[in-house]
Amino acid sequence: MSETTNPEVNIFDEIAASFWAVMPEEMANTIAGVKKDLLTGLRSTIDSMVDHDLNCLERHLEKARQMREEWNRSAAAPESETAQS
Repeated sequence: MSETTNPEVNIFDEIAASFWAVMPEEMANTIAGVKKDLLTGLRSTIDSMVDHDLNCLERHLEKARQMREEWNRSAAAPESETAQS
């Protein structure tokens, strides 16, 4: 896949590269490592939060199904009692 060149993106890319280039290499590597660790941790936290929310959603939906079934049974019970009388 070929990468298209967008002049606006190239300008920002050059600015970002210049920012890293003016730093001593060791400092740039250290800061980049910290940034990578931070972003990786953030991604992990967000993934965990999404997984937790999806699990809660499934649990709530299952509970809602059970409640509907119970309501339907309790609504059907009086009808069957009146039909027997």
